[in-house]
Amino acid sequence: MENVPTIPTTTQKVFCPYCFHTLSGGDYFCPFCGKQIKEKPVDTSVMKQVSVYLVSLLLPPAGLWPAFKYLKAKDPQAKKIGMVCIVLTIISILLSVYFLSAFVNSINTQITNQLNDGLLGI
Repeated sequence: MENVPTIPTTTQKVFCPYCFHTLSGGDYFCPFCGKQIKEKPVDTSVMKQVSVYLVSLLLPPAGLWPAFKYLKAKDPQAKKIGMVCIVLTIISILLSVYFLSAFVNSINTQITNQLNDGLLGI
């Protein structure tokens, strides 16, 4: 039989810095005290991107909340998603302001025309 070297497995225990209970390596929150141990990565799946982009377009100010959440992440892909959200939100706000001002101007013109017609006796 051949002498096969074995790789030593180091199972270093991780402890909660708040309550000092033993944690598993993948915990984001301590199961005992509930404190956050490490930041959970943001979801960058295609469906999540689509939903975030739709929120940015259809509910303009609400699109800033996920944008800042993604911008704070360390992942470059998440930062790109955050920037796209901000751009879409700004475009949506500008379009909303433009169409609202056009609508108000149209109503104002119609009211002015009706008032002028009434004053002229037509």
